[in-house]
Amino acid sequence: MTLRFADSFYYVALLSRADAAHARAVRFSKTVSAGTLTTPWVLVEVANAFSAPAARAAFLRLLDRLQSDSTVTIVQASHDLFRADSTYSAEGLTRLGP
Repeated sequence: MTLRFADSFYYVALLSRADAAHARAVRFSKTVSAGTLTTPWVLVEVANAFSAPAARAAFLRLLDRLQSDSTVTIVQASHDLFRADSTYSAEGLTRLGP
């Protein structure tokens, strides 16, 4: 199965009607038939974006849907997954800007 990576930008846009990318995120969610891959780090960012008491229920509904959806993989956070010393080393880093 093809997987797509879902980051916090996508989930925040999907949940927030006020977000400038909301309509695009909703359209994308309806047209893509691939599985989804995300991480607890992404979900913590989304939880932070929806940390106001009135917004917490929206995040909790999303989390429940993601955890119960067989097409969603939440890769467990680990030291081996994120090793800044190798990911951002001079040899491993590609400069994208000036």
